[in-house]
Amino acid sequence: MAQKHPLVIARERCNLTQAQFATKVGLSVKTIWKAEHNQKIGAYSRGKICKYLKLTAEELGLVLGQLHRGHFTLQIGKPPDRNRDSLERQGLS
Repeated sequence: MAQKHPLVIARERCNLTQAQFATKVGLSVKTIWKAEHNQKIGAYSRGKICKYLKLTAEELGLVLGQLHRGHFTLQIGKPPDRNRDSLERQGLS
């Protein structure tokens, strides 16, 4: 059996369908569906979901770079400072 997404678990603990949850949170059903299926949603939507459930984005599995049900989203961050790496290799930093 597939592991449930943390957001699904939290929503179900509130005894809400996706449609009911979307209405209470003030978002579309599509946005809730996307969040529950590891698709990217905006910071505003994440904030509304977190505020309603009183949980963090990390606790709800809404942070990039988390693994759920075999899906992995790469976390995009600052690229390495290639000039610094080059200087360190040359002993110039």
